Amino acid sequence: MPQQLQIEINESSVLNNMERVVRFRQQLKDSRIGFGVDNFGVHPAGFAYLYSLHPDYIKIDGSLIREIDNNAEDRFFVRSLSTVAHSLDIQAYAEHVERNEQLNVLAELEINGSQGWVHGRPVVLD
Repeated sequence: MPQQLQIEINESSVLNNMERVVRFRQQLKDSRIGFGVDNFGVHPAGFAYLYSLHPDYIKIDGSLIREIDNNAEDRFFVRSLSTVAHSLDIQAYAEHVERNEQLNVLAELEINGSQGWVHGRPVVLD
């Protein structure tokens, strides 16, 4: 049965509460609840914690995605993050995707998926 519930914690909160988050992650795993790290890739502490935390997915911070179609440094960094995640069987998603050009680059970088206005703007529900 696929996981239907996913819990995300932003990277800063993960790093500031590592022991508690690792225990929480294990409880979620035992309950078959997915777990992800949001706003991934902007903290200077790096991403070595992925080995001990082993989330199901990471969502790469939008600041690294915003100009990915025009910025070689962003592409290099996002490719590196994706490669590390995939080597640990962790899915890599991009957030704040607003243009098709970004989607094309993300596909080349083998990002697993994306979220953002390129997929549709928010609308008021009736």
